[in-house]
Amino acid sequence: MRTAKLCLLICLLSFPVKSEYFGRNKVQYDDFDFKVLNTRQFMIFYYPSEEDASKDAGQMLERWHSRFKAVFDRSLPKKQPVLLYANHADFQQTNAISEIIPQGTGGVTEGFMNRIILPLTGVYSENDHVLGHELAHAFHYNIMKESPAGIGGAQQIPLWFIEGMSEYLTIGSFSPQTAMWMRDAALNKDIPTISQIGSDTRYFPYRYGHALWAYIGGTYGDQVINLLFHAVLKQGWYQGIKNVLGKSVDSVSGDWQRSIREKFSFDIARRDKPSETGKGLIEDGEVNLSPVISPDGEMIAFLSTKDLFSIDLFLADVKTGKVTRKLVSSETDQYFDALQYMSSSGTWSPDGQRFAFTVFKEGDNAISVLDIKTGKIIKTFKLEGVDHVEHVSWAPDGERLAVSGTSGAISDLYIYYLDTGRKQRLTSDKYAELHPSWSPDGRSIVFATDRGSETDFDSLRFAPMKLGVLNLDNGNISLISMTAWAKHINPQYSPDGSSIYFISDADGFSDIYRYSILTGQFFRITRIATGVSGLTDLSPALSVAGKSGRTVFSIYDKSSYRIRSFESSQTTGELFTPDKQAYLQIIKLPPVKSENSIVDEYLGKSSSGLQNKFSIKDYNPRLGLLYVGQLYTGLSADPLGVGVGGGVSFLFSDILGDHLLGLGAQINGSLRDFGAEGFYLNMDKRINWGLVLSRIPYASTYTEVQDDTATVNGEVSEVQKITFTDQRVYDNQIGFLTEYPLSSNRRVELSGSYTRLSYDFKTEEISAQSGRVVKRRTSTLEAPSSLNLFRAAAAYVGDFSYFGFTGPVSGRRYRLELEPTAGSLLFTTALADYRQYFFFNPFTLAFRFFHYGRYLRDSENSRLSQLFLGYETWVRGYSIYTYDLTDCSSSDDYENCPEFQRLIGSRIGIFNAELRFPLLGNEQFGLLNFPYLPVDLLAFFDGGVAWSKKDIPVPKLVQSSNERIPVFSAGAGARINLFGLLVLQIYYAYPFQRTDRDGHWGFFFAPGW
Repeated sequence: MRTAKLCLLICLLSFPVKSEYFGRNKVQYDDFDFKVLNTRQFMIFYYPSEEDASKDAGQMLERWHSRFKAVFDRSLPKKQPVLLYANHADFQQTNAISEIIPQGTGGVTEGFMNRIILPLTGVYSENDHVLGHELAHAFHYNIMKESPAGIGGAQQIPLWFIEGMSEYLTIGSFSPQTAMWMRDAALNKDIPTISQIGSDTRYFPYRYGHALWAYIGGTYGDQVINLLFHAVLKQGWYQGIKNVLGKSVDSVSGDWQRSIREKFSFDIARRDKPSETGKGLIEDGEVNLSPVISPDGEMIAFLSTKDLFSIDLFLADVKTGKVTRKLVSSETDQYFDALQYMSSSGTWSPDGQRFAFTVFKEGDNAISVLDIKTGKIIKTFKLEGVDHVEHVSWAPDGERLAVSGTSGAISDLYIYYLDTGRKQRLTSDKYAELHPSWSPDGRSIVFATDRGSETDFDSLRFAPMKLGVLNLDNGNISLISMTAWAKHINPQYSPDGSSIYFISDADGFSDIYRYSILTGQFFRITRIATGVSGLTDLSPALSVAGKSGRTVFSIYDKSSYRIRSFESSQTTGELFTPDKQAYLQIIKLPPVKSENSIVDEYLGKSSSGLQNKFSIKDYNPRLGLLYVGQLYTGLSADPLGVGVGGGVSFLFSDILGDHLLGLGAQINGSLRDFGAEGFYLNMDKRINWGLVLSRIPYASTYTEVQDDTATVNGEVSEVQKITFTDQRVYDNQIGFLTEYPLSSNRRVELSGSYTRLSYDFKTEEISAQSGRVVKRRTSTLEAPSSLNLFRAAAAYVGDFSYFGFTGPVSGRRYRLELEPTAGSLLFTTALADYRQYFFFNPFTLAFRFFHYGRYLRDSENSRLSQLFLGYETWVRGYSIYTYDLTDCSSSDDYENCPEFQRLIGSRIGIFNAELRFPLLGNEQFGLLNFPYLPVDLLAFFDGGVAWSKKDIPVPKLVQSSNERIPVFSAGAGARINLFGLLVLQIYYAYPFQRTDRDGHWGFFFAPGW
C-alpha cells in the first residue's frame, strides 16, 4: 500500500489552465467589419470591400439551391449561414474553423453549425464551382442530422462518396481535368476498385469520386443520388449500394473499371506517352510545379515537395536536370510566412540575376525578390490596395512588374514600378485576368481572361478562358481564341514576339499550342496522352525562355507532376483545327451516353434560379450552441455506500467563431465530488484572451489491510481490518490567459490565476469476518490548511515542426516559460524545452533538451509534490512501477532509498535522442505501404538528472553509486498510430544506473516528443 502512497506524492500536481504547449498559430492580422446579406435561403457574412462579389455569390447560391432541390427532393430547412472572405489569406484567418487552413483548401462546410466558409478567388467560374460544392455538403449535413447516427454518420461514409458527389453535382459528366486523371490511370493500368478509392491515399477522392459518380448517375439515372445517399446513411455504403443499384459493390466496381479502361484506352491510343514528350528534367517526387525558365534558358526555378513535408522553391540546371540548390523554404524564411504555390509562378529579371515570386506575409499576399547568386531575399513588398497577388511577370526593361491580383475579390491587372513603388491599375472590371506576360518590346501584355460575349454577369454565365492582349499605348484589349468552348491559359511570347505559346484543351487534352501573330493560325505542339497541367486546371504550367526560346512545362504522369522541356526547334507544332464534337467526346466521363441526367440539364441553364433581392444589416455576434458533450449518468452501490456519477458539457460560439463559451459539470461519487468549469475565449482580434473559472475535486483512496481482533457476539475473535483513507483536494480557480501570435510559428503567452487548494481527509475502518462486516467506524483526519496561490506566467513558443504518423519528423520546436507564484507559498517555476528534428529521408534524428524546476524561498516546501525523473515520457527504464524495495542498497524504505531518491527533486534536466524510421506508412513515407496502422521504429538514448536546492547532483558517469548521479538508458521500440485516435509506444529499455536490473519492456500512450 505504500507504493500507492508514493505514487500520489509524485503525481499529484496542480497546474493552472494554460494554452496549448506547442502548435502553430492562427493569426488574425486584420479586423473584419462583417455585414450580413440576407437572401431567400442564405445569410451571407461578408465585409464591405467584397460587397459586389458577395452579392453575386448570393445569386449563385440561390441558383445552386434551386438546382439541388431537384436532386435531394428538399429545400434547406432554415437559412444557411455562409462566410465569405475576399481571398485565401483572409480565409486562413477565420476562427469558424479551428484548424490551420492549408493553401489547398478552397472551402469548408462544418457540420455542427452547418456553416459554409470559403474564400472568393477573383475568377467567377471558380467561385461558382466552390460555392456549389460546399452547398452540396450543407445538404448532406442536413440530411445526416435527420438520420439515426446524426452527423457522426459521416465518419462511416467514404470520402469519395461525399466529395465525389459534390464534384459531380457541380461539374457534371463533362470534365477535362477529371478525364485527364482517368486517362493517366488507364495508361498506367492503375484503375482502383471502389474499396481502394475509399482506403488508399494514392487515389484522390475528389477526382476518382467524381468519375465514379458520373458513372453511377449516367448508368442508373441521377434520381438514384438521393436514394443512394439515404440508403448509405441507414445501411452502410456496402449494403446501401447493393440495395439501391441492385448490384454488389464489387460488381459495380468492376463495371466502372471496365468502362474507364475501354473509354480512355481508346482516347489515348494515338497519343504520346508523357515520357515520349520532350526531355525529362525533374521527374523525382510527386509534386514538381510552376517551372519558370531563366531568360538564357540555362536554369529553371520550380516548386517541389522534395523535402516531403513542405513545398519549397528550388533551382535546377536545364541541361542536366540536376537540382543545384534550394532557393527558398517558407518554413525558415524570416521575410514571409509561406510560399504561394496553388496557382502561381514566379518570374526572372531580364538579366537572370533576380527572381520574384508571390508569398503570404502577415495576412496578405506580397512579392519577394531573391538574389539568385547570394540566395538572399532583397526585398519583400505589398501592393497597396491589392488584397491578393496571384501572378507576376518582369518587364523587359527590368524596371516594372506586371501583376495579376484582386481587390475586393475582383481580379484586375496592375503594373508595379520597382524603383518608386508606384502602382498603375490597368483594368477595372469583373472579368478574370490571370497569367500576365510581357511582349519582348514591352509595349503589350498578354494574359488569360474570361472576357467576351460568352460571359454575362447578369445571368452569371462565364466563358472558358481566352487570351487577351493589352496594348499599353492605348489601353485596348484584343481577344485571341481557337474556340469558344475550351480554356486558353498561361500565355508566353516567343523571343522574337511573332508567336504566343499557351496551354489549351481545345481537343479535350491539355496541350501546348502556338498562335502565329502574323498569320492568325494555331499550331498544336504536344499530343500528350495525359496533359500539360499544374495542381488545378488554371495553374501555370508553361514557361518560355525570353532569349533562347527553350520551353519547360509540367505534365501529369503516374499521379505525379513532372517537368520536361523542348528546345526552340521543337516548338513549331502542327496546324490545328478544333472540333467541338471530338472535344466533348474526349472530356465525357463514362458512360458515353448518360441516362436521365438531371445534373447536365441544370448546368446548361445559367439563368434559372437567380434571385437578386437582398437586405443588408450589421453583424452582431450572438452565441449559439455549437456542441453538446455526451451526457452520461450512473448509480453505484457497494457495502461502503451509494454513489452517483454523471457529467455534461456545452460549447457555444458565434457564427464567426470569434467568441467561445464552454461550460461543463461532473459528479463522481457524492455531492462533495461535484466539479464544474467554465471558460470564455475571445479571438476577434490578433490578441486572443480568455477567462477561466473552475472547481475541480481530486479524489484518491488508499486501502490498508491487516489482521486484528474485535468483539463479535460477546467474544474476542480474529478479524480482518480494512482501512480506507479518503483524501480530497479541491482546486478552486479563476484565471485569465492571453496569446499574441508573432507569426504562424511563434507566439507570446501571458496568463495569471488565483487558486485556492483546500483539503478533506477521512478514514473508514471496517472489521470483517468471513466476508461479513462486524464493525465500522468513520473519522475525520486533520487536513492541511488551505493554500492560496497567485500565479502569473509568461512564455515564448516556437513551432516549425512537421509531423509524420506518430510524432514530429522534421523542423524544430521550443518553449521558454517563467511562472512566479505568490501567496501561501513563494516560488518561481522555470521551463526550457528545445527539440530539433533532422530529416534524412526516411530517417529522423531527433533531440530534446529539457529543464523544469522550482526556485526561490518555498521551492522545497513539503506541500509541493516532487518531480519524478522516471516518467516514461522523460527517461525510460526508471518507471515507478518497476521499482520495489529490492532495488534499494541501504534501506527498506523508499524515503531513504538512494537509488530511488536520486530520481526525485524540485528540478530536473533531461536529454533525449532518438533515431526514428517509418516501417508501415504510405508510399511517400514508409518502408511498407500499409497506411491503415502506421508504425514507426525507434532507437533511443535517454538521460537525466534530478536535484533540489540543498541536494545538488554529482557529475559522475558511473553505473553504481549511492550519490545523486545522472541516470541513463538506451533501447528500442515502436510507436503505433491506432486508427488516428491514440499513439501507442512499446519499448524495451536498458537502464544503465540499475545494475541489479536487466532491461525491461514497457508501454504507454503518447505521441513522439
